[in-house]
Amino acid sequence: MSEQLLASANRRDWIIGYGKNDYVLMVGGARDGSRLARVLYPRLSEHELIDALKHLVKAIRDRNPHRLPAGDYLNQTPDAELRRASTQSSGL
Repeated sequence: MSEQLLASANRRDWIIGYGKNDYVLMVGGARDGSRLARVLYPRLSEHELIDALKHLVKAIRDRNPHRLPAGDYLNQTPDAELRRASTQSSGL
């Protein structure tokens, strides 16, 4: 998996591997532990995970007018909107 892409993922968000090529993507947690991340995608292949992360990073950059920290932005943005940002060009 792209090291550069993973470095872009915010520490407040989680990628958990269930096994080879099987991941869950959680978003919106707080770094200080005051808010838990929630599951955005329960099962993704490695290819789907990379696409989802690319589009989430772009959404944080391009659709975050108040420049909130990534975890706060992802927490405040409805899942449906985050999934739309991830699926518009990737087909997830």
